[in-house]
Formats: sequence, C-alpha cells, structure tokens
Amino acid sequence: MNIHPFSLEQPLLGFQSEPGETEYWTIANAVENVLILGATGSGKSSGSFETLVCKYLSAGFGGLILSAKSERKMWERYCSLTGRSHHLVVIEPFGDHAFDFINYESLHKPAGLSITDNILHVIRTVINASNEKDAGSSRDPFWDDARDTLIGNLLQLCQIAYGSITIQHLYDIVQSIPKDIGSRDEESPFSKALSIAKNKINQQIDEWEERIGPSVVQEYIDGNRFEVEAEKAIRDMRPLKMVDEFFTRQFIPLADKTRSTVEFTCITFLGRLMQEPIYSLFCGGRITVTPEDCTKGKILLVDLPIKTFDKAGRDAQTLVKFCFQRAFERRPVYNDTPPLFIFADESHNFITEYDPLFLSTSRSAKISSVYVTQNLASYYANMGGIKATAKVNSFLSNFNTKFFHANSDAETNRYASELIGEAYDEKPTHSFSVGRDSSQSRSTTPELKRVFRPEGFMRLMNGGADNNFVIEAILHRLGKPFTSGRNAIKVLFRQTPNEASVQGFPEQNKSSCSSPKPTENKH
Repeated sequence: MNIHPFSLEQPLLGFQSEPGETEYWTIANAVENVLILGATGSGKSSGSFETLVCKYLSAGFGGLILSAKSERKMWERYCSLTGRSHHLVVIEPFGDHAFDFINYESLHKPAGLSITDNILHVIRTVINASNEKDAGSSRDPFWDDARDTLIGNLLQLCQIAYGSITIQHLYDIVQSIPKDIGSRDEESPFSKALSIAKNKINQQIDEWEERIGPSVVQEYIDGNRFEVEAEKAIRDMRPLKMVDEFFTRQFIPLADKTRSTVEFTCITFLGRLMQEPIYSLFCGGRITVTPEDCTKGKILLVDLPIKTFDKAGRDAQTLVKFCFQRAFERRPVYNDTPPLFIFADESHNFITEYDPLFLSTSRSAKISSVYVTQNLASYYANMGGIKATAKVNSFLSNFNTKFFHANSDAETNRYASELIGEAYDEKPTHSFSVGRDSSQSRSTTPELKRVFRPEGFMRLMNGGADNNFVIEAILHRLGKPFTSGRNAIKVLFRQTPNEASVQGFPEQNKSSCSSPKPTENKH
C-alpha cells in the first residue's frame, strides 16, 4: 500500500533492532512532540537533534526556528544538504525580511475576538513569559491584572483615535499620561489621542442625529434613552466612555507607587520593542514573511540570539513563536497536508503559558515541536513559583518522544529512569545443604529492577574520538512498545570524524543530509 509522503503513517526514522527487523518512528510520532535532554557536550546537537532536523527537512516540513545563540550557518548548511536552501528565510538585523506582529494580528484575529483583545492576548503572553523567567510566578496577580487593564485601555484608545495600533503610539501615550487631572498637557500624545477619539465620536453622533431626524432625537432625550440608543448605533462610543473613565477615575488617581509600578512594566516591555533592530523587524509596518508561508514550505529562522540581544531578543522570538503557533493551528489539515515544525534550542527561554495547550493539540494540527535543553532544572527555573512542579510535569507530559543523552543532573536522570520504569529480571539463587546427604540447587526468582538506573545516564557515550565518534541516547516513546517489549531503547548516532562542518553525516550521504539510521542497542 502506498503511503502519502505527508501521511501520519509515513516513516521518518528506522531503528534496526533484531537482524532483518526495522522499527519505524513516523510522522505521527513527530507531531506528538519531541523533547531532547542532554548536558553540554553530550552530543545531543550532533546526534538526535541533527538527525531530526535533516529528516524533517528531507521530508518537506516547513516551520520556525528559535535559538539562544546564532545558528544561521548551521541551518544554512542543513538546508543546503537537503536541497531546501531556497526555502530558508532569515529575519535578522538590517535584513530583507520583517514581521510586524500587530499588523498581522489585526488582519488575522480569531472569530469573535476584537482586534484590541487579540493584540492584548499576544502582548500579555509575551510579558508574562518574560516576567516568569525573570522573577518567577509568585508575584501578586493584582499587578498582572492592573498591567493588562492599562494595556487594554491603551490599545482601545489607540484604535479609536487612529484606526490602527502601533507600538510607537502605545509607547508615546503611556509615557504621557498626566500625573493628575489638573496637570494635563493638551499637546501630549495622551491628550491628543483622547481628543481625536472624542472628536471622532462626536462627529459620528452628529451624523447619526442627522440620519434619524430631530423628532426621533427629541423622543430619545425625553425618554432618557438618547445615550443608550447612541451607543447602539455608534460602535466605539461605549468603549471610549470606558477608556475615559478608566484613566480619569481609576488610573490617574492611583497612589504614586502603585501607578509607577504598573506603568514601568508596560514602558519597559514597549521600550524593548522600540529599540533597533527589534522595532524595524517587528513593529515597523513591514510584513515580508507570514506563518502561512511556512505552511507552503518556508523555513523561518529568527536570528536574534539571546546572547547578543538579551531580553529584547528573547521577547521578539517568543512573540513570533506565539503568533506562529496560533496561525499554524488555524489551517485546515488533511492527510496530504504538509507537517510543520518548531525547533527551539535552549527551549526554556521561549516557554509561555500557552505551550501546554498548544502541545496537547499539536497532533491534530500536524505540528512537531522539538524542544531542546540541558536538564529539567532549566524548565523549573523558567516556570517558577509555587506551582512550578505541576507546571513542569504538565509541560513534559506533552512530549511523547524523549531523547535522553548523557547527563550529570541527578534530578533529570531520576526522572528519565522513573519514566522508563521497572521490569522483572531473573535473579539466580543458590541453595546448599550440608550433612550426610549434602546437596546444592540452582534456581532463579523474579526481581523487579530499574530498566535503566539514573547513574547510567552519566556513562552514555557523547561522541568524539574517545568514543569512536558514537553518540548514545535513550529513546522513550509513548504507545507501541519496541520489539524488546519496552517503550525505551538505547540508540546510537554516528558522527563523522574530520568533518567538523558536517557532523553526523557520512561522506557518501552528505548531499541528502541522511544520517545513518540509528541502531537499537538493547540494555
């Protein structure tokens, strides 16, 4: 039976177990998400990660790439080796490509959600992710609610006044909110925006009154229904009234310390977006690449490494990831729909509150998220707070394939060992009887033992000449067991000596970027 290249049953990897037998890891396994854990120098990058990258690219996947350090040259090499160079799109400082997220989200809002609510959702998600990484999540929710309310009203004011939303307007307005009602500067961006919005609504009221006629207007006034009927006819009248009341009655009168804390969070985040090259790439009005391009095979690399651009680079990549995740989920999916990927190296930097929900439904959307990090501590540190354990456990449960490379982190190794589980092993026993009729007997008794003990992960081979260029990993897959009857096997990846630029590829296979099939090593 012929299998469509993009069918869930299509094999991507083959594991040679028994002689003449090959077990397959398919697109279905891929879209149930992959987690790769391994210490620095464990071989995870030139082992399981590189193998998956090349298999995905060779199979025609499109998608998104995030990283903490610059990986452009590496991905250019991968795309060249798989014949996908023409699909690679790079968002980089002063480059040709840009993605104005506000313009995009304004045009692609989910049904039933306003433009302002949609953009607020994006901004809130990115800020929450940033705050959680910087300070944990034990903070009083009041501050998050107050911040979201302020941003929501800024968005609403900007939309009503100017008919669109820009980071420049938001930044200017939030910095010029008066300290008290009596000190308002009529030339400030805040006052100008509010004045423009009110003038627009007043003009719409005048036009509405002209349409319905003076007799109806008087009838509404006499019946104390004028404002109610006007709000029904003029969509932005009630929202502007709420915006005005928020600033004049709630926000401006706030105590200085409370207000400054809320303002500072907004100004800090918007300020990072205002800096170059972030502003030109994500807020400057240009859109040259979209999530829809990835569904047609494009491979987007956001080359704004955190090591260079710090929090601004992290926020920008997180923002793109969230927008692309939601867009990927919106597309219709059929048997012949090409799968998509999100590769996130040092993935703990890009986790958001949306990830568990996204990962839990990615199979139906044919999206494979491949997250790479050193150890579980990285996730605990970036998903902090009193619910950190529950958050991390929920997050980890959404990766049905896990590669465990060499690691010295005790907690990660315990987790892997417990996940792989226990099995009965036959323990030999000996019995002796001494006397006139001495005898001895041998037998076995079943003993429940860990299949792979925690300390065993420290001894996994990590490539290089000392290990004959062999990398080992323990692969755990949910669902169908391997021929051993277990859900975990040891797999080997072979590096290529003397080919530092093409690690993991034998000379004869470099053009197709086809790593040797990982082999099962029973344990």
